[in-house]
Amino acid sequence: MRNVLLIVNPRSGKMAAKAKLFDIVDLFCKNGDNVTLKTTQKRLDATEFAKGGQNYDLIVCVGGDGTLNEVVNGVMQLERKVPIGYIPAGSTNDFADTLGLNKNIKQAAMEAVVGEPLKIDVGKFGDRYFNYVASFGAFTKSSYATDQSLKNNLGHFAYVLQGAGEIVDIKDYDVKITADGVDKSGKYIFGAITNTTSMGGVINLDKKDVKLDDGVFEVILIRRPNTIEIGQTIGAILSQTFNSPCIDFFNAKSLVVNGGKVFHWSLDGEHVKTSGEVKIENLEKQIEIIAK
Repeated sequence: MRNVLLIVNPRSGKMAAKAKLFDIVDLFCKNGDNVTLKTTQKRLDATEFAKGGQNYDLIVCVGGDGTLNEVVNGVMQLERKVPIGYIPAGSTNDFADTLGLNKNIKQAAMEAVVGEPLKIDVGKFGDRYFNYVASFGAFTKSSYATDQSLKNNLGHFAYVLQGAGEIVDIKDYDVKITADGVDKSGKYIFGAITNTTSMGGVINLDKKDVKLDDGVFEVILIRRPNTIEIGQTIGAILSQTFNSPCIDFFNAKSLVVNGGKVFHWSLDGEHVKTSGEVKIENLEKQIEIIAK
């Protein structure tokens, strides 16, 4: 008999998890598991619950990528990294798509019950952790400031670039960046340090370019395109080749980023502010996620 800690965000997405909660618990009970249920009431509750999960055999997150981020931050503080089951019930579920998890909550729950653990990398951002993306610049604020009902309607980054007037409104960020000892400093309108194939419909990466357990990030840095470069930049994004002079696409294990006195980031959709340098590291195969 396994002891399972079930951490549920009942407000994720369209509250779909709340409607399916009995079915989820029933699946684990039928498997002979002993289930302890915790529901989040406020931000960081999932982290606190996971920090108390040392004596469990499995910690299951039911919610969106933000709730999973909180659970991972809790598990990373455990002496024994308890395996994590993920039942995606958020509005975008980018990381769930990368993992190939079922979009049907009941089917995803069954995968969490009987699936096999998969060791994956975790990003360390200062003293915090992220699962799939740390981003800054254009549209980053949308991921944490947009009303929940609008999060699926952000549109594609390439589409936004098509309007010359919209490009004028996008801010340049003068950022000092060192990636594995190589200077990548410059003025960028968007930057992402990722371990995923999808970022909210804004940027998508080819699955062949992304390995969740290789110890390196995929890094995308985009400069403001001029009138001539707009079409090429859009094509590079849509084709997932990123072969534009305005785009720097590379792998790195660690980065040091300095955006100045106040710099805004999105970590798995959650807002974080930094001041001065922040070190970002890929921690290879640090956690186990149950996958089908």
